[in-house]
Amino acid sequence: MAVVSVLGILLGACGSSGAAGGSDGPVTIVPPAARAEPVDLSGKTLDSASLDIAEFRGDVVVLNVWGSWCPPCRKEAPELERAYRSLRPRGVQFLGIDTRDNAAAASAFVVRFGITYPSLVDDGTLLLAFRGAVPAAAVPTTLVLDRAGRIAARVVGGTDATTVEGLVGDVLSGASVPAASRPGAPRSEGAPASEAALWAVHSSRRRATSSSTPPFSYTPSPWSRSL
Repeated sequence: MAVVSVLGILLGACGSSGAAGGSDGPVTIVPPAARAEPVDLSGKTLDSASLDIAEFRGDVVVLNVWGSWCPPCRKEAPELERAYRSLRPRGVQFLGIDTRDNAAAASAFVVRFGITYPSLVDDGTLLLAFRGAVPAAAVPTTLVLDRAGRIAARVVGGTDATTVEGLVGDVLSGASVPAASRPGAPRSEGAPASEAALWAVHSSRRRATSSSTPPFSYTPSPWSRSL
């Protein structure tokens, strides 16, 4: 089994108290050969419309888990909207997942930050679709799904338009690792599927580092913790 090389502690997320962390979280890239099953997700949006993510199959999708109570969510919201406006002409879909929130606060958040893409209301079961890809206390978290609906990249913590646009660009191009040169990062090009490694970079530094004690390993669900 391939082992993940991940940068330190998961940064930049709100805890259950809603306290803010850093503004940039680590980015985890999942090479095509290591991606799990497509995400199955459906529910009601903030506007009470029914939405099934299967409608987006064939398009790259950016999923953002947020809550109006979360300071990093407020910081990244304008960045996500900017990325959406930039990527929408390329057929990229954006979908929010509003969690642990109330309707009035969530609606006010959307208006305040001018969010124009839809958000599903998490009824307590939606995040179960990610099989551990979104840690329980890690809000915000942003996922990029490939055209088949599989998780191709993850940012735990706040992100920005540049990071999202770069990750989506890599998925659109079919790249298995980010296009930027990252000395010392594991390479998966040409490697057998069994050797394809998940790896992470700190998005604020835009470079890869390795850890001698990787906290993740690949199983049928690539986000399970190693014991």
